[in-house]
Amino acid sequence: TFDVKKQDELLAQVHQTVVDDATLVWVVHDTNPHALSPKVKDFVQAQHWFQDLTTIGMQ
Repeated sequence: TFDVKKQDELLAQVHQTVVDDATLVWVVHDTNPHALSPKVKDFVQAQHWFQDLTTIGMQ
């Protein structure tokens, strides 16, 4: 659905199910970008929270 209120309701239901049923155990939440394509060049994973994306190129 594109209705934001309905999306919120559905996500709340999913969240409640996950919490109540313990269907998932959260171990890590990795929000770092990763380069997965061989076309991506000059990508170096940052060692801290800031990722400089200005050096990345594609062929």
